[in-house]
Amino acid sequence: MEGASKSNLPNPPRRRRRVSVWTIREAAAAAVARTSLRQVARDVKISAPGLALFIDGSTPRDRTLSKLREWYFSEEATRGGVTVVSARAALDLLVSSLPEEDRRMARLGILTGLHGIWSRRGTAVPAWLVGLMEEAYPAPSGDAA
Repeated sequence: MEGASKSNLPNPPRRRRRVSVWTIREAAAAAVARTSLRQVARDVKISAPGLALFIDGSTPRDRTLSKLREWYFSEEATRGGVTVVSARAALDLLVSSLPEEDRRMARLGILTGLHGIWSRRGTAVPAWLVGLMEEAYPAPSGDAA
């Protein structure tokens, strides 16, 4: 695409990361219990009263929810608390700008590559990766007995 300016390129579709508001709310409440409301609000980049309302069950505005999602993934990565849900959401984000028909192969390639690295190192494959591999490569049904 020589000569094409960035402004002429189509924007990739924006997709929300698939993690529930409830999951983020639970993570925020746990972080507040470990530190403080003000500290977590600072980390999320929202007001302390806004965070308190969110934890208490209010529905956040889109911009606030976006900040909470970004914080959640950052928090999960630094705490090592990756779950199947958060890993799936991160994987979906990584392939979101690819054409739909290429996403499955991209996911499989990433998962297979990660699995191979852990296996070659002789270390335990993380539970989140095992879960995603089982989703990607389901066991054949045992109908024949």
